[in-house]
Amino acid sequence: MKEMFYQQTRGVFVLDKGINNGYKYAIISYGTHPCCYVFLPKGHKYYGKNYDDIDIDCHYGLTFSEDDLPYNPLQNDDWIIGWDYAHCGDYYGIYEMKELKKFDNSKDKKWTTKELQQEVFDVIKQL
Repeated sequence: MKEMFYQQTRGVFVLDKGINNGYKYAIISYGTHPCCYVFLPKGHKYYGKNYDDIDIDCHYGLTFSEDDLPYNPLQNDDWIIGWDYAHCGDYYGIYEMKELKKFDNSKDKKWTTKELQQEVFDVIKQL
């Protein structure tokens, strides 16, 4: 497990990946913010469904459901659901850029990888 670090620019960094209760997962930093993903095997009741049609309670709701990620650390045929941490109240690294410093995000939540992992495990419990 690598710790989440925030930066001004985009990048792709795998913070954690593994299996919990039979579900594969990945926690990815995009530099400016993290995202969490859970991989659903073929035959799962949510396989192939749009994220709006999946009844899961997570941070501001699901924002992703596809059969692949632009960067997939697990390379498989699963259906992937995910959510992000770039919402109001979440720390967003891009605001550290000099030209965006007018936005004070110093009180926004900086998520740790351990906290993100717990959120992933909470979603897996719902599945």
